[in-house]
Amino acid sequence: LRFVMFAGVLALIGGVGLVVFGAKRSPSIRTRMSLWGAWTFAIVSSIEALFAYGPHASGVKVYNFTDLSLLGDTMTTMYGQATLLRISLLLGFSLLLMKMEFRNKRLWRLSAIGASVAIAATLSAVGHPSGQSPVAFSFSLDVLHILAVSLWIGALFLITIDRKYWLQSTQSMLWFSRIAGYSVAVIAVTGVAQTMLLMNGPRNLFVLDYG
Repeated sequence: LRFVMFAGVLALIGGVGLVVFGAKRSPSIRTRMSLWGAWTFAIVSSIEALFAYGPHASGVKVYNFTDLSLLGDTMTTMYGQATLLRISLLLGFSLLLMKMEFRNKRLWRLSAIGASVAIAATLSAVGHPSGQSPVAFSFSLDVLHILAVSLWIGALFLITIDRKYWLQSTQSMLWFSRIAGYSVAVIAVTGVAQTMLLMNGPRNLFVLDYG
């Protein structure tokens, strides 16, 4: 569920970024369907994860997900609240996908950027940054890390799925190449910084399995 959730979110954020800032003409049907597919993966896996967390945390069988008391317990945790927020944000994101023709409007772009950052933040809120110190710094690094991965891998996914549309535009490919280069640099810096925080410095790098 976690893998599918991340795959959907990365493809959605990166794909929308490519469409908004890299596309010079109206997106093709295949591109639109790919974005809707990513959105579906992201929201369905988030809903499933919300119900599956209770049985997992309680150590009972997964078919107990219908136990509403477990769901109620989940909603008292950071995981439950962050996941519910992500579901709400994804529902709002569907309105942006339906109104793709307004992608050049300032309000549409600001809404898409804000929603993307917020969705990434819901993933970071329940990941390892929540247990690291300083929390705010680690949290910010993780959000940047997720957004950078999205702009690289998510956009590349969309180009791969719809090569006929994207490879015809030199401007789109130049935009992607430039952004991908910046993104890889950000991924490397934030990844190393997060590792150092998680490992409490380089001394444990060769001692712990994570290192």
